[in-house]
Amino acid sequence: FTGGEPLLQLDEISDFIDWTDQQARVCKYQLETNGSLLSEDVIAFFNLISVSPKKQMGTHRLMKLFSDIKAEFKFVIGPDGLEDWQTNMINQLILSDNFTIFLQPRSCDQGATEKCIAMVLDRGSEKLRLSLQQHKIVGVH
Repeated sequence: FTGGEPLLQLDEISDFIDWTDQQARVCKYQLETNGSLLSEDVIAFFNLISVSPKKQMGTHRLMKLFSDIKAEFKFVIGPDGLEDWQTNMINQLILSDNFTIFLQPRSCDQGATEKCIAMVLDRGSEKLRLSLQQHKIVGVH
């Protein structure tokens, strides 16, 4: 589930999951969210959660929510590179075996792209990866 903030439609998501269960279908559910509406109850629905954290969220809250499940965190990087809060959050999240961290250049900006590539190569970590919005690169908006 993705697009905007999907958890604003949590009732519809829950209805869909109930419907697939009634159809005796075995499904795995992935959520892409900004994380602002996450709770332990919501997390229980999903097999994988991708969070694009915001500054006000705080690393401690995220690490507590995801202490027992795997999660992905996507940081959107501008042409000036990481902001201080992003650096601090990444440095804490990268210590956990449960998390994979993606760096995504904002709007395919070449300077941001170069900074993301350099950071991924510099860290040399399998947990820090590059994420590109390929549809923007090829001009499909």
